[in-house]
Amino acid sequence: MQFLKVLFQELYNIIYFKFLDKKVKILARNGCLGRDVLSKLGLDYRIISFSRTRVDYAVESYFDKRKVYKPAEACLILKNKVLNFCELKNVFFKSPKPDLLYMDSYSELTQQLFENKSGWQLITHYSELDISEKFNNEFSCCGLLEKELLKQKYFEFFSLARKKYGNIPIIFIHFPTTFDEREKFKERGKTILESIESLTKCFDNLYSISIEDGYVVQYTDGMPYHFSDPTFEEVAKRIKKIDFIKKKLNLPMDYDDIKKWILGKNFQNYINKLALKYKNKKILIYGCGLVFSVIMDNFDLSGLNIIAIIDMRANKEEFFFQGLKVISPNKISEYNPDAILAATYKFYDIYDYIKLNTVEISKKVKIESLINKNFEEKITEYLTSKRWFSY
Repeated sequence: MQFLKVLFQELYNIIYFKFLDKKVKILARNGCLGRDVLSKLGLDYRIISFSRTRVDYAVESYFDKRKVYKPAEACLILKNKVLNFCELKNVFFKSPKPDLLYMDSYSELTQQLFENKSGWQLITHYSELDISEKFNNEFSCCGLLEKELLKQKYFEFFSLARKKYGNIPIIFIHFPTTFDEREKFKERGKTILESIESLTKCFDNLYSISIEDGYVVQYTDGMPYHFSDPTFEEVAKRIKKIDFIKKKLNLPMDYDDIKKWILGKNFQNYINKLALKYKNKKILIYGCGLVFSVIMDNFDLSGLNIIAIIDMRANKEEFFFQGLKVISPNKISEYNPDAILAATYKFYDIYDYIKLNTVEISKKVKIESLINKNFEEKITEYLTSKRWFSY
């Protein structure tokens, strides 16, 4: 028995990193807005962060090594030498594959490209540079990324990201230009928003996150791109609606989330197979929550001979749900079912509960899930069920 426990533990350790490791690996290209919003999300993450990498530079430096900046030399021309030296990375697309690509618009909105006469480049602001005669002799300013090229350069960036990392989710946060009185930057912000919104039609893994001016609260220093907590919280709230983030945060799914999840499973075909398997058999459904509501509303269950629904809420008083009687788990044996189908997320915990608490039901009663989960979902559910931790 001890050997089996050790074997199970080793198996758990191997599978854990494949299915259960909660740390999200993030490749980030963001400014202060993206950083502060990330702190509000509540993710457990590992991050590689780039703060000075415009999308045009990220692509071009990947293919042309001459353009890759030189950290030691860059450090000498930056005012805040230690901090910026630590933040700077060489080539964005040389980073290992992440779970999530996380970006904001600050670099394309405001940062300029400076090119050394030897060919290497640096993305930053004039205000962050230690301007000297030597600097002026060795560097030329290529300016902001041209507004007319923004959409094209974003397309090239997202295309390379897909080639390198597959169809991982890309979250793109738009810096509000609410407090910037310069029309030039308001127009740039608008063009970036329109470009990203348009590209979401080409890249189904791209999520464009923006907020209306009414949600933007300026920080007390009066800087146009420094914001306060209400702004970060509103942006984070919208990001939390993304399926990938919901899953990582274990947020409860709403009706539409569950519908989308089940619709992707060829579910009606699965129901039809169950109907053939249990033809003329008496069936009890376990659970009348949101999952079963979605199933009842969107699929044909007429092939199943459902005689009642089991739900703990009926412990106090029986009731009806969409025309079906809802009974307490204590009354399962009175209905003498041939099968119990669990309309819940956690099948294994329901299975064990029925077996442990309703010992009078016949061993011939089949208990299975009403939802056709894939292999990864089954493994993840099993390893997070109570039965695993009871070994």
